[in-house]
Amino acid sequence: LDGGEDGLDAYRVILSKAGAHLKPGGFLALEIGYDQSKSVSALAAKLNWQFESLHQDLAGQDRALIFSQSP
Repeated sequence: LDGGEDGLDAYRVILSKAGAHLKPGGFLALEIGYDQSKSVSALAAKLNWQFESLHQDLAGQDRALIFSQSP
């Protein structure tokens, strides 16, 4: 994936379109780079996603974010 200048282009597309593909009450899980949790979470909040949780990989690095659709 080409993330563009700031590395977030793919997340912008996914976050803007994913809601149309989720059942009510569904969740969106995104794999992220170790240093992207704050920037992806901020982008998600701007697009009306509710942060649910952050998960780390076996090395203790931030690796996945879980979101739900804001009511």
